[in-house]
Amino acid sequence: MILWALSGALLFLIAFCIFWTWNFRYWKKRSIPGPDPSILYGNTKSLVAEKTSVAYEFDKYYREYYGKAPFIGVYVLRSPHILAIDPDFVKFVLVENFKQFQNNPISDMSTLKSEPYIGQNPFMLKGAEWKDMRIQMSAAFTSGKMKTMFPIVENTCRKMSEFLRQEVANQPKDGVHFRDVSARFTTEVVSDATFGVEAGTFVKETTPLSALGAELLDCFENFINYFILTTIFPILTRLRCFWIVSKSVGKSFEDLMKKGMQFRSESNIVRNDFLSFIMDLGSKQNLSLTQMTSHALTVYLDSYETTSITISLVLYELARNEKAQEKLREEIKEYESKTGLNYDAIHDMPYLDHCVNETMRVHAPIIIISKVCTESNVTYPVDGRNVVIPKGMTIHIPIFSIHRNGSVYQNPEKFIPERFENGGSKDFKDNCNFLPFGTGPRICLGMRFALLQVKSAVVEVIRQYRVTVNEKTKQPLKLDVGQFFSYPRHGIYLNLKHV
Repeated sequence: MILWALSGALLFLIAFCIFWTWNFRYWKKRSIPGPDPSILYGNTKSLVAEKTSVAYEFDKYYREYYGKAPFIGVYVLRSPHILAIDPDFVKFVLVENFKQFQNNPISDMSTLKSEPYIGQNPFMLKGAEWKDMRIQMSAAFTSGKMKTMFPIVENTCRKMSEFLRQEVANQPKDGVHFRDVSARFTTEVVSDATFGVEAGTFVKETTPLSALGAELLDCFENFINYFILTTIFPILTRLRCFWIVSKSVGKSFEDLMKKGMQFRSESNIVRNDFLSFIMDLGSKQNLSLTQMTSHALTVYLDSYETTSITISLVLYELARNEKAQEKLREEIKEYESKTGLNYDAIHDMPYLDHCVNETMRVHAPIIIISKVCTESNVTYPVDGRNVVIPKGMTIHIPIFSIHRNGSVYQNPEKFIPERFENGGSKDFKDNCNFLPFGTGPRICLGMRFALLQVKSAVVEVIRQYRVTVNEKTKQPLKLDVGQFFSYPRHGIYLNLKHV
């Protein structure tokens, strides 16, 4: 009996090993270079072991193969994927052949039915559905719309200033925790503009809205686990058995949306913000409350988390670079004396723009973006031959590595805003060497609103305070594990001194 059991266990182990390593010669058979996979993890140990960020793992391969191949073959656990190396190949995927690579991998993990609360987010949709929704939602993010919503951002800046005044008065030994301050800032702005309510984040330590936002982001942590499972067993994507946003969290946002709409209707308040846009859209298209909540969450997700991270990182880099900070402060004073710090002034400040761009280069808001090949017979020339990229293949664009490429950016680890002068930003973007919001038709929808928040918050702090790095901040900053955003593993603590 024991012998039978041992034999069965051995056979199962052999069968599992064959199944697990079955694809591990996929790229060698096609003469595509790439690192050898380990038996357990393929080329992505970081996804399971979680001791380092996947950005660092891919960066190692990127540096090894840059200049040698347009792309390489890697294994995400047991599944063969492509890691983009050459910027021309990145442009091929994101811009020139967008139609063949228009979908995101997450699109295959959900449907409008399985994800009613974020299923209408353009990031989740594919094909014609994505195009229609993109056109529909683009009207909410025009430059004109940003200008009309600037008073909301401006009002939140005043709240942040009062909060910081009290913080500085208390002379905290560890400085001000700016990861926390920036999260309060974006929560306040987005809640006001999207749901028509003030979150009160600068008044209370925790608020119902900030707690709900944290729950929403916690939902997305489950996505990593589901991504791992579907990578091992692709058949699971057909079952649509996974909810990214739980029903309870979605229902809470739906209740919030309902209250905001009722208050707006009963009080006859006219505000040209996201809530008004969504209410008008709902009226014209006879949308359900759930559908309108989904639109609101599109704005919330596109404008909250990466924006919050970027605010704290811009201030961190300025705190480390005194000359850049002083140069920016002089620019702020100049514009303040001429026109006041209105929307146009903040939009037009060149050095402010350079500082934000340079921060997003050093600390890419999203460290990796991925696309799926949606058509058959797509080819790309490699060493004089046309290599077929099969339908269903996932292509990873390592933005973290692209932004730190020493062949493109001299002294890539250093914060040098001047590198974006004289049209540098356009040149880097056109050549696909600068991708903080992606590029091509699926460039981030909330880009304008994110930049408006970041620039406004930075101006509000720098015009009043000289900023230095508190010793509690662990340097150099390291990326947190298990994330696709530039989360610092530890907090960002800064000292503030009135100018």
